[in-house]
Amino acid sequence: MESLLIESTERTPLIEFNSLTGHFKIEGNSIPEDTLAFYKPIFTWLDNYLETGGGVTLQVQLSFFNTSTSKCLFNIFKKVQSLHDKGRTSSILWLYDLKDTDMFESGLDFQNLLKLPFDIQILTSEG
Repeated sequence: MESLLIESTERTPLIEFNSLTGHFKIEGNSIPEDTLAFYKPIFTWLDNYLETGGGVTLQVQLSFFNTSTSKCLFNIFKKVQSLHDKGRTSSILWLYDLKDTDMFESGLDFQNLLKLPFDIQILTSEG
């Protein structure tokens, strides 16, 4: 299975899902004009990965996202949780800027809705 790479724009995040290592990254802004159209190929790719791949370490580092993105992120997180539920080592790392309390609170909200390792960490200059 090929990895998934979608370059970031001002309105859409970098999507970097490595099918060989199971290291996935979502980074940047997520305020696409048509959120479902942007995320639909990602959902399709993830569904295929669920059938053939191993575990996942998903790193999320967003500067801003809209409400419709929140729903899409939750769907992605649920797919990662399904891997965890099947015994495939999977986790989410939510990175946020120390000054961005909204992003911290969003991470807490997601963490409370899910039942898998979900770490929330302050973004460091190395991160």
